[in-house]
Amino acid sequence: MPVYTFGVDGAVLSADLMLPLQGMGVSLEMEPEVGPIIDNPIRTMKDVEALRVLDAQETVPFVLETVRLVRRELAGKQAVISFSGAPFPLACYMIEGRPSPNDELAKSLMYGQPGVWQALMDKLTAVVSNSLLAQLKVGPTLSEAHLCSHEGGRFALSPLWHGHGSRVRGDDRGRWRRDPCGLAR
Repeated sequence: MPVYTFGVDGAVLSADLMLPLQGMGVSLEMEPEVGPIIDNPIRTMKDVEALRVLDAQETVPFVLETVRLVRRELAGKQAVISFSGAPFPLACYMIEGRPSPNDELAKSLMYGQPGVWQALMDKLTAVVSNSLLAQLKVGPTLSEAHLCSHEGGRFALSPLWHGHGSRVRGDDRGRWRRDPCGLAR
């Protein structure tokens, strides 16, 4: 493993940030030089209602198994860092249907149909929370929600860790870590 070869302090496990969307029923393809293309972009409440919220063990068991195997292999000698997409950038992809420099359709839906936006964010927050918590249960030292580089982060972060008590701690950059005793500040 490169962790041994280079003697670094930790291993970063990177899976495609879009993987949880497939478990929600979102059909997507990765187009070279473009990125993810969503076959059925979200436009209406009916589209949001059709999305499933399933347990991460059902939707991405291979990611959880990879985290488990790497953690076991490193045996606590190096940190293990895992990722998930955050709700806002995932919503933008789902609404735009493809990468977009300005997320105009997403912003239009957010401000023009706030009920649809909130329902989508509620489902994505549940999926991302489930994913991060499932990853933390199998062993990484830190799980991070990958945020977009624009203002979207402020719309999506606090619901991720709200209500999870002392099991995890989040910060304003989307990082989560195990904190079973509730000691992190």
